[in-house]
Parts: sequence; C-alpha cells; structure tokens
Amino acid sequence: MTIIFNFCCLGAAIISLIDLARLYYHYRKAKLETIKNFSLGFLYIALAYSFLSLPQLILFNPFWIQIDFILVDIFFFGAVYFFILALLRLVGLFHLEKTFSIIIFSLILVYAFLNVLFFSSALPLESEGIIYYWISGTLWLQSISRGLMILLASVIILTFFLKGIKKGGEKIIFWRSFALVTGGALITIGGFIFWFSPWFYFSPFLLILSGGIGLLGFLIGSVMAIAFQPPRKKFVEKIT
Repeated sequence: MTIIFNFCCLGAAIISLIDLARLYYHYRKAKLETIKNFSLGFLYIALAYSFLSLPQLILFNPFWIQIDFILVDIFFFGAVYFFILALLRLVGLFHLEKTFSIIIFSLILVYAFLNVLFFSSALPLESEGIIYYWISGTLWLQSISRGLMILLASVIILTFFLKGIKKGGEKIIFWRSFALVTGGALITIGGFIFWFSPWFYFSPFLLILSGGIGLLGFLIGSVMAIAFQPPRKKFVEKIT
C-alpha cells in the first residue's frame, strides 16, 4: 500500500509540469522575467517529486537511493531559488536578486560538499520485517537543509498571503492568492511529516499521509488558480 506515496509524488510532478506549461504559455505572450522564474520553479519541483518517487519503486540499492535523495534536495533548492527570484520582482526588490543568488548557490555548494564528506548509504524503513521506504543516511544534514527549505517556503506562502490580503477588494486576485497559500501550506505540512517524523516515529501510514496531503495541496493550488484566473491583461499587470 505504501506505493501510494510514490504515485502521489508522480501526481505532484505531473501537476507541476501542467503548471509549467501554462506559465510558459503566458511567458511566451508577455515575455516577463517573473513568469519565467515561476515556470522554472515548477520545472525543478517536477524534477524533485519525480526523483522522490523512485525509491522502492524502481530504486532498491541504498547507495543509489542516497544519491537520489541528494538530487531531490538540490532540485528543491533550485525550485526555491526561482520562486524567491520571482517574489523579489513581485515586491519590487530587484536589487536583492544578485545577493540572493550568491547565497543560494553557496548553500548548494556547501550542501554538496558536506554530502560527499559525510556520505552514507540510505537506510531502510521497515514494518513487520518488510521495507516500505528509505531515509537518508545523513539524516541530520538533510534535516538541516530541508528545515531551511521549509522556512523559505513559509516566506513564499506568507508573501502570497499578504499580497492576497492587500488585493482583498479584487475577489479573483484574493481567492487566487488564498488557493495558492492553502495549497502551499498543505504541501509544506506534507513535507514536514515526511522529512522530520523519522526523527521520532514514522510508519507506512505517515508515509501515505504525507504524500496524500502534499498531492492535495498541489491539486488545490493548481485547480483553484485556474478556476480563479484573472483576465490576461490583469494577470500581466499584477506581476509587473
């Protein structure tokens, strides 16, 4: 039954690719760097969730599973990078883009170096003697990086929330922002369960729960964002 988690990850990757295609369509029309950054963010999200679905689906070797987990984290860092770049443009802080780029690339390099230095193969998670998934062999390092990503994701969610409140008089923009915030919050909760529960207690149920909550977040964010689609002219205005 825990293979449900793998399919939830694949579902999240597919939804991200759909969002990528939709945003790229807008980018080709408007040629705005903000839309380009958002689309690249969804590309890296799709890659991250695709690789997250591989352990216990087609990957069973602990060495390659650990490599897979490292790549997943790097892809998530890439997604956060492009989403933050887009948000810096949304709030008019263009001058911080270079500084943020230096910081995020430095973090990725340090993270990659520490993973090489302390490399350890992934460890199996077992229930009644059966492996149902894996955890990182350097859980402490992954937890630090993932905690940072959750913090940055919270900043992104808060920014959308504040912009939605600010545009509260425009119902479509408000509900669109609310849907994105709700979806983002659910994805963050799912990630928190998946990433940090192994420190205390983890089970097949929590694995499936984290995948289900994350997929629900993607569905809410994507479907409602399309349902509350502002006119194209308004859409372009709001991100310039």
